Amino acid sequence: MKTNKFLHSALIVLGCLYGVNTASAQSLNSETEETLTDGILNLNLGGKNNKVRIGGFIQAGGHFTEIKNAQSDNGFNVDRALLNVEGSFNANTLGFFLQLDFTQGYPLLDAYATYQPVKGLVFSFGQKQTFTNSRDMMLRDQSTATGEHSVVSQTFGDTGRELGLYAEYRLPVEGFGVDLGAAVTSGDGRNSFGSSSTDPDCGGLKYGGRVTVYPMGYMKRGNEVVFHDFAREESPKLAIGGAFSYNDGASNAVGEGHGDFTMYDSKGDAAYPGLRKLSADIMFKWQGFTLLADYVNTTGAKLQDLYTVASPTGKLQPKEIANYLALGNGFDIQAGYITKDGWAFNVAYNNVKPEFDETSSSALVQKYAWDAGVAKYFCHNTLKVQLSGNYTHYREVLMQPYKNRSVKLNLQLMF
Repeated sequence: MKTNKFLHSALIVLGCLYGVNTASAQSLNSETEETLTDGILNLNLGGKNNKVRIGGFIQAGGHFTEIKNAQSDNGFNVDRALLNVEGSFNANTLGFFLQLDFTQGYPLLDAYATYQPVKGLVFSFGQKQTFTNSRDMMLRDQSTATGEHSVVSQTFGDTGRELGLYAEYRLPVEGFGVDLGAAVTSGDGRNSFGSSSTDPDCGGLKYGGRVTVYPMGYMKRGNEVVFHDFAREESPKLAIGGAFSYNDGASNAVGEGHGDFTMYDSKGDAAYPGLRKLSADIMFKWQGFTLLADYVNTTGAKLQDLYTVASPTGKLQPKEIANYLALGNGFDIQAGYITKDGWAFNVAYNNVKPEFDETSSSALVQKYAWDAGVAKYFCHNTLKVQLSGNYTHYREVLMQPYKNRSVKLNLQLMF
């Protein structure tokens, strides 16, 4: 069974990474901070080494979108309504993080536990934001430039959440830094085992890893998982990263879902293609300035002897896989600056190109997009008001929408 396969692979990752030496810094992208403060409720349980924090995040605003060859759209939306609970126990040895988004039909975003046997090495088990995606997709949802992830991130991913086992390690070095991560996940994204017993996961597991090098030393704590340089790095800081994942049986276009399509082998049994994702990224921060660039490439695997229907006449044709998986490449570049008094500015360019010639059935379409925004932060960066604009251009098809122009006014509140 797939669950047994998952547990076996998880134990292999644990065994390989448990024997590393003691580190001198916190691990990559850990949700549990050394001090949990600034939530609506902060509890000290049996001393300073046992803490629980309850907080949340709300994002709402109005928008107007002009669509070429289609009806324009406008309205007011609550984009996110997050409630989270996190805890740290026994001097950060144990921890947990739970987060819900009540704008979703199935609200669970994150639910995982952490174990830190030595400083800098953290094992996590559960559903969380994975590090095997692009740097932009690794940014915390409430800390992106425009209040949402980039066009490239949205094209090649969904929420970025995976159910699985994660191991993260920060090397104890001076003058430069290295973060390492390895993950074994279900390969079916958020809610991977379905909302009921009749909605099981499909295909095999997903295996992935990430390496990030900091040639100028580590950024200030947590500054690598937010877009703007709130910490105002005193000296230039650079993060150069690469990630890879292999989904051994995908049934969703971006490998973050399940049951969206079914294929078959020559015997008529369910079978699924593999999906490879390669990401490379650079983040630079210095005195309020941020530059972020991401590149993503996806390719298919295990395509031989696949059938789209359980019939000898339904054999998967060359290039037909592009109707099922989002295959191609994309890159984005974002720049931003935040002043000492809380004014923030950002601009971004995204470009997406499919691997094969685009058709009306393609899972990935060619497009490019520009974004720009200006925002003001209040109350120690917990309240944000932002005006942003987007222009997206698709491949021109007669009488089909191919241009979007939109303007948004957003309000974000962290508590």
